[in-house]
Amino acid sequence: MSNLTRRLFFWMALLTLFHTLPGWAVEKESCTASGCNYTVSLDRAGFYIAVVTLPPGQPEGVWSLLINPRQSSPSYGGSFFAGSVLKGNAGLGSWIGFSLADTEPVQITPTDYTGANLPFNVELLLENSMSVYGPVQMTSGQTYTTSPLTPGFYVTSVSSQATAPDTFFGVDITAPSIFGGVVGGWLDSKTGPGYGAFNVSYPQTVRFELLFDGLYDGVGAGQPHLEVCTIRRRMGRERFIGRRPDKIQKNGK
Repeated sequence: MSNLTRRLFFWMALLTLFHTLPGWAVEKESCTASGCNYTVSLDRAGFYIAVVTLPPGQPEGVWSLLINPRQSSPSYGGSFFAGSVLKGNAGLGSWIGFSLADTEPVQITPTDYTGANLPFNVELLLENSMSVYGPVQMTSGQTYTTSPLTPGFYVTSVSSQATAPDTFFGVDITAPSIFGGVVGGWLDSKTGPGYGAFNVSYPQTVRFELLFDGLYDGVGAGQPHLEVCTIRRRMGRERFIGRRPDKIQKNGK
């Protein structure tokens, strides 16, 4: 991956992390031409997943989701799972950002959800866009471990091989002190959704910022739909349960 591409992934993720939309209101959504923010009460401990889909008729393009932005509490119980559509032919990549509170190694496990088991190019960047791990060609379903990383904000950049088609992928990032979460990349209505999954150890309010369209001038997706559900793990698969609260239904209301 070139230095220019590394910087592009990093600065798009960092822009997403520190972009502040106006009018944040507790238990209420607020939207502009470039994004929506939500404050959602999670009424139980456990795993949650925020799913982002593109409604029919909305243009495909770049999107990002921040989960509990700029907050170190709660931690994510040791893991953050996220994914998106990955453009083929070594096209525009995707990014997954997270923060570490302590010095420790990080485990990275990519998954190709299409079943084609396509390899991915993965690189881990520090706050100053310096590469701290990779680039590495990773195999779907295998776990890779970095050397101990110092506290800070990191971006995992993911890109496809030169001859690969568009695919739907996910990455599990595991570390005891992980907190905060950013996921972004491409979104369309046919390949797969975007998502970010995390654990909370007690009932609490979690903030979400969903960014699209105007923030990514010329390449942004149309306004997506956000749904937050709990996750139940059964027989190695994740099943979505729970309701769609009115406060996180922006499209299709």
